[in-house]
Amino acid sequence: IDRATGAVIEAFPDATVIVLSDHGAGGLRGDVNVAEWLATKGYAAYGSRAGSRVLESAWKLPPGVRRVARRLAPGLARKAVGATLDLGSFDWANTRAFMGFHGDLWLNLRGREPAGAVPHTDAQATLDEIAEGLLAIEDPSTGARVFRSVHKRDEIYSGPAIESAPDAILDSWSAGYRVAPQRDRSDAIVVSPSPLAGVNEAWSADHRPVGIFVAAGPQIASGSSDLSIYDVAPTVLALLEQPVPRDLDGRVASEALAPQWVRDHPIVTGGSAAERTTGGAYSDDEA
Repeated sequence: IDRATGAVIEAFPDATVIVLSDHGAGGLRGDVNVAEWLATKGYAAYGSRAGSRVLESAWKLPPGVRRVARRLAPGLARKAVGATLDLGSFDWANTRAFMGFHGDLWLNLRGREPAGAVPHTDAQATLDEIAEGLLAIEDPSTGARVFRSVHKRDEIYSGPAIESAPDAILDSWSAGYRVAPQRDRSDAIVVSPSPLAGVNEAWSADHRPVGIFVAAGPQIASGSSDLSIYDVAPTVLALLEQPVPRDLDGRVASEALAPQWVRDHPIVTGGSAAERTTGGAYSDDEA
């Protein structure tokens, strides 16, 4: 990748080249079955399994076979995915919290969830109690804490759609762990990483919160600084000599831009970010 990037930079000396990742990566030490922990601590209760084992098995087929199956039987393929991503076999009337798909924790809030069990008056205390317990979970093989932090909704989300965000995000990645994809009973809370779907190899790495932003070209200054992912769009707009909307999240990373270029091309701020609709433009096949 380094050599390829160097070749691009050398081939286009007048261009600005940006290498960007929306997250980092690192070694994976284990999976944390949060669903089992919630059940063990009395925050959740297992019920009867509703999903089909046949459909779940279909998801474990090799990728090539799954691709053919999607073409031949798209409806069945959707059901197989749904069975795998099912929230699990919980007794919802006796469940106060549950995991989503990727480190997102939700309270089974009364009035919000179909079978809500937690009244709004108890929500904050319940969330604080669960967060404290999660932060204390240790890997029995090393004694290491498996969660670096629990971020409450208001700490990381904002805007008019904040009610659609999870109640908390669990940061296991910084500690080198992953929230286990399964939500069924298990003998242990922290287990070895599970194999990839359709591959007989366990995950060896997973996300880290901090990604990269590397740039080169006549518009770019030498040096380094910490950026937020929110800063990428305003900075790219400035590099394209386009106005940066006043209400756009983030800032122009002026320290990353060559001072002479900025003097010759002043950053223009104005207007509002374009409205976006929630409806997609995908065809049925694309979706």
